[in-house]
Amino acid sequence: MDEYNKAVQICTPNKARKRSINKSNWKSAKLKIQRVFGNIEKAIRKQEIISTPQQYIEHIEQYATVMKMDVDVPVLDWKKESQNVLKPPGAWHFKFNPSKRFKIILDKNRITKVQGELHYRSELGNPRSVTEKNKEISSMDPQPLPTNVPVKEAKVIAVAKLLEGHYGENWRLDEGLDFFTNIELRQPEEADTNIEDVPDFQCETVEELDALSV
Repeated sequence: MDEYNKAVQICTPNKARKRSINKSNWKSAKLKIQRVFGNIEKAIRKQEIISTPQQYIEHIEQYATVMKMDVDVPVLDWKKESQNVLKPPGAWHFKFNPSKRFKIILDKNRITKVQGELHYRSELGNPRSVTEKNKEISSMDPQPLPTNVPVKEAKVIAVAKLLEGHYGENWRLDEGLDFFTNIELRQPEEADTNIEDVPDFQCETVEELDALSV
């Protein structure tokens, strides 16, 4: 994680000059991260029941630093801002998905350019801007996202039905489940909390995509 954070800081528009990001360079960092995740997963699997987020946090804190969103890390709308400034990857001047190496370059005019290479040791691509016309990465200014947004009513009802199936009709009286009770209490008053018409909780398979590390 530290290696990744350093790279991100170095490659900010105001600091970058020419930085090559090679997927193979992250192998040692990935091994360290995998050990952290492996230890956390091992500890969590030993717990028969985990009913609160705090239980997860306690396990994670043994092997890593926990940073809470909107407390330690600002929640900014990077998705919306990037859509306003960057071209969609399909419109870039090189094929994004097959590329194994990326160069982020800040030229003498302080224009950020990206070069993609299909092979680790090739040098065939041309660095070009990936921003929309008359837009610059340095001008990106994402706005904070609203916090404490109510959970969708359908999700609250589905979770309530799931908890009722595990803990019985009086699950709201269990102090260990206060996290879920408080979410219900924060729902708008006009929300319909009738759970009779909600279908059984179902799990659907999701196609796994290959992760791209940059």
